[in-house]
Amino acid sequence: SIDLLKRARDEGSPDFDRILGRTIDTVSRQVANLKEIASDFHALTGSSAARPEVFDARTIVEEVLELNAAWAEERGVATACEGPGGLLRVDPGLLRRVLVNLVSNALEAMPDGGRLRFDLRPGAGRTLVIELTDTGTGVPEEVRARLFEPYFTTRSTGTGLGLAIARRVVEEMGGTITLDAADPPP
Repeated sequence: SIDLLKRARDEGSPDFDRILGRTIDTVSRQVANLKEIASDFHALTGSSAARPEVFDARTIVEEVLELNAAWAEERGVATACEGPGGLLRVDPGLLRRVLVNLVSNALEAMPDGGRLRFDLRPGAGRTLVIELTDTGTGVPEEVRARLFEPYFTTRSTGTGLGLAIARRVVEEMGGTITLDAADPPP
């Protein structure tokens, strides 16, 4: 976001004020998100108490997509949120962190553009399926088996805790999280 703002200023863009407002909002939300990430190390121990609320899952998904809109735009990634959505009773902050982590991983896997889509639909019983699909580079099968292990990462940066924490948080909320391979091209 800051790089886009700098470029808009340097190029004398007529949209500079709009971009500035959007960047300030994004940076403010990211700073708040970074505070939450700092607590992830604490969360890994499982000692944080969840604060469940009832809310529409679409609200959090759309917030996460907006939070990453500038990055997605810069990478040429089209985003969408589809499906009927539904109510959840979980900690919205914890769910937001899980989704931010998943979207970040997806965007990093699409440096040359692509599509990222959330599908929100009723599952079995009183569950809600939040499915994220992307057209990223994919994950080799031997890596997939280890992705949710603490400190495992395929990148040169990062702690390798994101997906391990995501799994633990989702399971504590009564859900499941899986990574499925893409269908092979026809």
